[in-house]
Amino acid sequence: DRSRLGIKTFVATQQPISQTMELAATVVLPPGGRSVASSQLAGTIRSHSIYPGKEIQEGDLMMEIASTEFYTLQLDLLRNSLDAKLTRDRSRRMENISNDAFSRRVLLETIAKADQLENRVENLKRQLVSLGLSTGEVEEIVIEKQIRDYLPIRAAIDGRITSWVGTLGETVVANQALVEIQNLQDVWVEALVPINQLSGLSTLSHGQAVVLSNSNVVFPVS
Repeated sequence: DRSRLGIKTFVATQQPISQTMELAATVVLPPGGRSVASSQLAGTIRSHSIYPGKEIQEGDLMMEIASTEFYTLQLDLLRNSLDAKLTRDRSRRMENISNDAFSRRVLLETIAKADQLENRVENLKRQLVSLGLSTGEVEEIVIEKQIRDYLPIRAAIDGRITSWVGTLGETVVANQALVEIQNLQDVWVEALVPINQLSGLSTLSHGQAVVLSNSNVVFPVS
């Protein structure tokens, strides 16, 4: 019988259900899910290893730009680094000279010049980092005294390459969009709710999104 089988029955009654509504919506990427890489300096495309759909990780090298301005910045860094070191060493040697008024004035001027040169070096380092070099690569330029030939264009996020422009040898202008990367791990579903239905929604509301091209594809949204 039913009791032996563990079957229980209940009388069917009407029960209230949560309010539901159907809304047209679009799928968009959150701000962190899209990145457009560009070169801050004008130059020519020297090399690249990209194609649409390629999976890429943050920091991966995508393209190299030959830029005269990039080369000049590195030369300025080396020259100012050397001048700053020589001037600082000179100021330290002068501290042992007799402390007359003339020597003191020259010492203060030398110290001020060394400070100015060191500040210039730090500004150049920050500028090169903002262009795409790592801090370690910038320090390597100073220590090894070796100029990097090309400006690297690296991925800012994980994702896939959706589009890119330019061919080898093509000239690019400063801040020209070169590579677009999209990360589809997380997406936003945006829908416009009529004002007269807003009262039925709360921060705890949940729903389902159905793909128009295939009604069998359903995924939860919150």
